[in-house]
Amino acid sequence: MSANVKKTAILNVSVSKFRPVGVVLTSATLVLEPGCDKKYFRTDGTNIWVTIPKKAPKNLDIEIVFRVDAMLYNLVGVAFNKTTFDPNSEGDVEFPEITIKRNSQPTIPINQVSELTVKDADVSSRSGVNYDYYLMVQQVSDGAIGVIDPPISTGPEH
Repeated sequence: MSANVKKTAILNVSVSKFRPVGVVLTSATLVLEPGCDKKYFRTDGTNIWVTIPKKAPKNLDIEIVFRVDAMLYNLVGVAFNKTTFDPNSEGDVEFPEITIKRNSQPTIPINQVSELTVKDADVSSRSGVNYDYYLMVQQVSDGAIGVIDPPISTGPEH
C-alpha cells in the first residue's frame, strides 16, 4: 500500500477592516505563499482556486492552511457552502478534518501566527460539486467574532 500524496497551500490572511458578526463581512486579503503545486492551487491575485486535476492520484491529501497574525486575531472556525447542488455531498464529508492552532509559535514573541488547516477529502472532484469557504476570526482586543468570505473555491478541474 502506497503512502498518500500530500499537496499543501498556505494562505496568509491580512484583515483590512474587522467588522463583528451582524454588521457586514470582515474585509481581508489572502496571499498564496509561493512554492505550492500550481496544478492544484492557483490565483489571479484576487481569487484563489483549489482544483483537483482529472488525473490526480486516488491517495491524494489536499490541505489548505490559513494563517493570520495571532497578536491581532485568532482563526476560530470555518464553514462551507456548496455552490452546486448534490444531495449526496456535504461539507463534513468533503472536509472531514479541521485543525486550529491558536498560536503556532508560542515561544517566539514576534511573528506569532494563528493557523487553521482544512483537509479536503477530494470528494467534490469526483462528483462535480464546488464549495465556498467562510472563515471565522476572533479579534484579540475585545473577543469579537467576524466572518471572512475569502475569494477561494474548490472543485474539479474544468
